[in-house]
Amino acid sequence: MLLPCAVVSGRARADVAPRVAGVPLRAIVGNHGAEPARMEAPSAIRARVRGWAAALRTALAEPGVSVEDKGFSIAVHVRRAAAPDLAKERAARLAAGLAGARVFGGKRVVNVVPETAPTKADAVEAFAAEFPASPVMYVGDDETDEDAFRSPAVTWSVRVGHADRSAARFFLGGQAEIDTLLQALTLEHAHQSA
Repeated sequence: MLLPCAVVSGRARADVAPRVAGVPLRAIVGNHGAEPARMEAPSAIRARVRGWAAALRTALAEPGVSVEDKGFSIAVHVRRAAAPDLAKERAARLAAGLAGARVFGGKRVVNVVPETAPTKADAVEAFAAEFPASPVMYVGDDETDEDAFRSPAVTWSVRVGHADRSAARFFLGGQAEIDTLLQALTLEHAHQSA
């Protein structure tokens, strides 16, 4: 593999894997870092998350709001709600009342993970430890990536879309620019190796 690459996603690993089939990745980490590569959710975590999901489905039973149980975490989607911002505030407030939960936002979503679960930064740091002499680039497009942007393991933090309060050092205009960035990295690596 020319440049070791991993995907750290808010989606469940089983959801991400088919989307990147054929891409030579070292690891796929799901659920905002809470679902390490090649590990199933322990039954105690699954039971806790299932209970949270049931409670939130009951409390948030309104059109346009859906509660997704991802095994290691929950995503409360509010994009289709009549008033998404109000629905997001309500979901965050209710989720904050769940015992042992860490709650954080995203794009029209409220995420809920066990408070002791690893973060995206933890996942990046574990991956970086496998390649101690290599610089690490982390590219993300959401507020859930901010932990990783702040990680001391990350050499170059790149946010897709500008955000005034981001810890990222660099910014791309949109998702399409990620391919251009990766091509430039590959060419530079080939040039330095020649």
